[in-house]
Parts: sequence; structure tokens; C-alpha cells
Amino acid sequence: MQYGISAKSFTKIVKVSRKNKIQKLSVYIKTKMENLQQCKKCSETKPIDSFWWMWKKKGIRRKVCIECSKQGRKENSPPSNIEDTKCSKCHEIKPPTEFQPHSKQCRACIAQYLRERRKTLSRDITTEPRNCKRCQTVKSPVDFRRSKDSIGGIRRICRECEGLPLKKIIAIIK
Repeated sequence: MQYGISAKSFTKIVKVSRKNKIQKLSVYIKTKMENLQQCKKCSETKPIDSFWWMWKKKGIRRKVCIECSKQGRKENSPPSNIEDTKCSKCHEIKPPTEFQPHSKQCRACIAQYLRERRKTLSRDITTEPRNCKRCQTVKSPVDFRRSKDSIGGIRRICRECEGLPLKKIIAIIK
């Protein structure tokens, strides 16, 4: 099913309108043609409103219509009635709700791994002065907040810079 008018009828109407010198009709038809777009998947000409906006490019629509993109999502998504799967770490058979999307390890094994990793990363706080990543000044470790994940036990950005927005920090440095 096609929406609007086709390219052949557009050229015929414009030729007729030029002979009869009716310019309003051709302008109306041109605006109608600009509001149509052809889908790359189903090859149907549809109104521009039936195409999603490209989120990174302003003012540009996608090449595939909304209906075809929804069908593509349904085809590519995993079926909802997946059988129980086996964890690659603990080798237990568990329901699919116990797994993260696109992961072969269960949630309990991932949580255990993250706990063990955090224990190995927790080190003593350094006493050496550290360079702030934002304001690029050397400060004592007291001026930095603690962090379990970072090396040295303290963050890379000082307390003053954490409270300020980035624009003010750039203005202070310059």
C-alpha cells in the first residue's frame, strides 16, 4: 500500500500545471513529495512521520520505516521462553532470570568476582603528594577523597574540583 502520490503522477501533474500556468498546484504537490520517503527494507513510499529520527544527526530521518525496524527488533531479540542455562563459572543450571543480558556467568558469580576484585584493589592510602587531574596542582592526600577502586586509595580529583563545575575550573586555570 502506498501513501500519497507516486513520482510518475507527480511529473504528469507538474507538466499539466505548466501548460495551464497553475503554479499553486505544483507547489502543493512538491511539498507533498518532500514529505514522503521510501523505506529501504519494504520499498514502500510512506509519509516522513513514519520514520524515526536519527538521534546523532539533527534533522535527518532513518532509512527504514518504524514498522520494519520493529519487526527487525523482534527477529533479533532472543526468544522469551529460553530454557535453563548453565553458568560458565559455577557450572550450575539456573533460570535465565539469574543471568545478565549477553553474559554466560550468573549474577551471583559476577557479584562474587567483583567483591574479590575490590578486596585486592583496596590498598593503603598513599602519603605522597598527588597531582589533581582537573586543576593540575600538586596537593597532599588529605585534599583528596577516599576511593576503594583507585590505586593509592584516593581519587584523582581533589575535593575543591569535585564541588566545582568544569566550566569554572577551566576559567580558573586560564
